[in-house]
Amino acid sequence: MQSAVANSLQKIWITGSHNEFFTYLWTSLFVRKVKLFPEKPNKLRVVSDGEFQKVYNNASNFLKPILVTAINTGMRKGEILNLKWEDVNLIDGYIAIRDSKNNDSRMIPINKVLMQTLKSVKGNDSGEYIFSHNNGDDSVKTFKTAFNSAIRRSGVEKFRFHDLRHTFASNLVMKGVDIVTVQELMRHKSINMTKRYSHPTPEHKNGP
Repeated sequence: MQSAVANSLQKIWITGSHNEFFTYLWTSLFVRKVKLFPEKPNKLRVVSDGEFQKVYNNASNFLKPILVTAINTGMRKGEILNLKWEDVNLIDGYIAIRDSKNNDSRMIPINKVLMQTLKSVKGNDSGEYIFSHNNGDDSVKTFKTAFNSAIRRSGVEKFRFHDLRHTFASNLVMKGVDIVTVQELMRHKSINMTKRYSHPTPEHKNGP
């Protein structure tokens, strides 16, 4: 006795719908046999001190303070490039993050390294935006060119700017900062997102 698939194929062929015949043949005999494997989560890339220094040393004067801000705050690229002086309090030592990815507003403390960097930038520029001009319109293109150039000259492989955010969180955990505080500084909605950083990375195991 013929199977249901064979009967359907015979009817389609007899009616002259040959394109439909081959479509049905493909979906019935081949596509249904394909197994879909679950997508693996992206691996967290933590930048070592040596890798960061190589990229920093090859960065332009425009890019250097952006790199320092990223690795000391965990801020996203868009947040940094759109940062205004009105969001930075150099007296009390904090940065106000507004309209973030999670539609939240948080305060990020400024450490000594970042404080020195921001004061240096402020002394050289009096514009509204910290890291860009022309109301921020030119920052994305300028940043992309500068970052790609620094990575190429440094010779560091598989270095993404977002890795600096991962590095910031991982460094906090390795220094003993509690996971809830790290979650707040990273602005994660779920604590499970933050727990990804709770295990030592090869970079921390091997040291700088």
